[in-house]
Amino acid sequence: MAYALTDFIRDRQAQHARTAEALLRAHARLRDEVMPAAASAIRAVQTSPAPWLVLGRGLIAPKLQQIWNGLSSLEGLLATLLSPIQIPFWLWHNAERWARLEGEVTGMVGDMNITNREVHLRWHGAAADAYDKVLPAHVAAAAQLGTSADTIQRSLTWAGTAAAVFYAALLAILIQFTAGFLTAMATAMSVPFAVMGIVAMFMVISVALAELGALVVVGTEVFARMKIWMIELQTELNDNSAFPNRRWPPSRTDWFADATVTDGDADWSVVR
Repeated sequence: MAYALTDFIRDRQAQHARTAEALLRAHARLRDEVMPAAASAIRAVQTSPAPWLVLGRGLIAPKLQQIWNGLSSLEGLLATLLSPIQIPFWLWHNAERWARLEGEVTGMVGDMNITNREVHLRWHGAAADAYDKVLPAHVAAAAQLGTSADTIQRSLTWAGTAAAVFYAALLAILIQFTAGFLTAMATAMSVPFAVMGIVAMFMVISVALAELGALVVVGTEVFARMKIWMIELQTELNDNSAFPNRRWPPSRTDWFADATVTDGDADWSVVR
């Protein structure tokens, strides 16, 4: 399972790396090219000598201001959402670490199974008998640790994937917005269709802001679900049934330190 998880995570990391690069490039284009061009287009419409634009300037000016405010809000929201774009990598990296721990603990459980142990064939005495008695507690503790590790790695993998899907959707919204806004801005720059272009610019921005708002709501719901999972995990980790006093179950072999064979009273011995 660890290999399958690693392959899955490597694939998702590569996909998210491409998404992140495209998003950062698209945001930079919006900030450095589209917004300055929009400011120039708005000024051109505001100062146009076209009679119908001059007569309607009182109605057009507020709409142009709304367009600029909406564009600024859009760019600011994008900057905020892009600041933690590396989070999926961090989540996946830690998921891999917990998956490795789960694999190691699962191996421990198998090694402690009486059918897989060879120690009892060579180890005899009171210490060996004491260890056999506490071994079920060790198996239970290791099994609970493995279950917790599996729960954590699954949660982290799911969260990383959900975050990556969020950014993929954000990229689609930004690409759609940029294409639509540039088309509308070009229309606004052509005097005969300036009013139509202004309306189109306003509509494109309104749709993009609405889509981003919906995406943020979905992201918030995902975060709320993760918070519930973490609370459930905390409850699971606080279960001390397999860890008395929050410690690994004692082996009791420390009670038996005498391995001397010459005095005829050894607590334990190894058969050679």
